[in-house]
Amino acid sequence: MRFDGIETSKPPTLGTRPLDPLRARSCPPGQGGEQAAHKLRARGFSYRRIAEELRVRYDMVSQWLSGMPPSSRGSTPPAPVPTPAVQAEARQEESREQAAPSADGVRIAFLERRLSEVFAGLQRLSDEARQREARLQTALVEERRVATLQIERLNADVAGLRAALAALALRPPGATLGAEAARPGAGRGFWQRREH
Repeated sequence: MRFDGIETSKPPTLGTRPLDPLRARSCPPGQGGEQAAHKLRARGFSYRRIAEELRVRYDMVSQWLSGMPPSSRGSTPPAPVPTPAVQAEARQEESREQAAPSADGVRIAFLERRLSEVFAGLQRLSDEARQREARLQTALVEERRVATLQIERLNADVAGLRAALAALALRPPGATLGAEAARPGAGRGFWQRREH
């Protein structure tokens, strides 16, 4: 198709498709690619669209439309040599950056502080648990001592009852037990029901 005397591969569309860099070729300077790029740009085409229409690389269109003369396009300007004042300022800036804590350094410091707080809390909980365990063991020892004393008293009571049973079993029928016989209800065994 022709647009204002420019031969293009297709009519303009709203969308653009990327140019395959392997198939792209640069337009030789003598074929008027630069003038065509300027005309398409004046019509409102984007750099990418111009590159697509002229079948050249995007960077070539950028060079054509940037206004650089063809002699300086391939070369880069020499880097400026910094003055001693600029070098000193750069060194000061670098030392300030090193002295100022970075975001990672601040985060690391926060995490280290939080970690030490967590360890201190765990140590406190561990100490409290040890104290609670010691109190429980002391209480358990005391309960065992009290239970042992109660068992000894019960065993003494059982031994006394067995002795009383044996004495009752050995007495002749109708014999009194002495002082116990004078008490009301004496002579009855503890296994018999009391009548009320």
